[in-house]
Amino acid sequence: MTPGQGASRFDSWPRTLFAVVAGSLALIVCAWFYPPRLQVWSKRDVRLQEWSRADGFLKQCQEPLRQDVVPALRWRLLPPVACHALGLKGNEPLAFCWLGLAVLAVVLAARLDELTGSRAWAAVGTVGFATSGPFITALGWLGLNDGWYLLALLESAACRSIWALAAWAFVGPWIDERFLLGLPLALLVRSRLRGPGPGSCGRAAAAACAGIAPNVLFRIGFTLTHGDSVSAGYLGSMLAVFPIYAAYVPLGWAMGYRVLWVALAAGILARASPWRSRAAGMALCAIPLAAISVVAWDLDRSTGILLPAFVAGVVAASRPRQGGRSWLPLGIACVLLNLALPYAHIVGFTVSWNRGPLGAWRSLSGL
Repeated sequence: MTPGQGASRFDSWPRTLFAVVAGSLALIVCAWFYPPRLQVWSKRDVRLQEWSRADGFLKQCQEPLRQDVVPALRWRLLPPVACHALGLKGNEPLAFCWLGLAVLAVVLAARLDELTGSRAWAAVGTVGFATSGPFITALGWLGLNDGWYLLALLESAACRSIWALAAWAFVGPWIDERFLLGLPLALLVRSRLRGPGPGSCGRAAAAACAGIAPNVLFRIGFTLTHGDSVSAGYLGSMLAVFPIYAAYVPLGWAMGYRVLWVALAAGILARASPWRSRAAGMALCAIPLAAISVVAWDLDRSTGILLPAFVAGVVAASRPRQGGRSWLPLGIACVLLNLALPYAHIVGFTVSWNRGPLGAWRSLSGL
């Protein structure tokens, strides 16, 4: 079979089959090149970052409204409520977290296939995102539901239906507040991907506002009537320690996408977009990322709120250059270079190097 015949058979697959294969490949690549520290999982030590969030999440799943959990989890109620309703016991809810990441990978492949019209670009984009800090962290740290909130953010940018947008906007904040910071960028990317039809931007903004309104209004009402000293105390403590780790913020951002920051730049600065749209895109990337870096010190993980810009970048890069030449070889090279470079989690002033495939970066990780 020639390469052309192989590509033709690849293109003939149903989109669902392609998405499952591409998403599975992304998960395998991530697990191979950035293997989780299984020995840490087995220790169940809440002082270690891989297990600290799992401890609170598992307690929430047994009693979703309990108050003695870390402040960051207090309002992320939808995952524990779902796990509680499903009757998941013991460590079983951790599988729910990984399911979210798997669903994200599959849906990302399907959306990129739809938006680019290219199976090759869809596969490269999906595997490329699997080399990002947000994806690696969600795979390696237990009890994180980042896959679910990133799915809501992706669908807010890419779904066709206004009703679906409202539904995703409704569930997103109850999974992770980061969704609210990424939503304006998702709406901007949506306007580019789906085209500026008459009144479409206004309808999308109205649907998104209607979706997030219950979460925002409930939290405001709760704070006004009952007070929220826990959240206020958490915010105060983060503002106090930010000067200590501020110097690590650029490194944390860099580790978010490493080489693939070029994809986000392509998405925001695409030539086909007017300068006002590009300026808005830069602002909607920089301001939320700066804000989240002050109140959450898992810095590379927080760059996940820029997923819509990454999607826009893959779509922009899939368009042929002048003369009909393709950017695909460059896209593949960027992904391969990302895989060749060491990666570290940046949490505050702590730099934790991943040991890499077969321990290739063990000298950096100290393991």
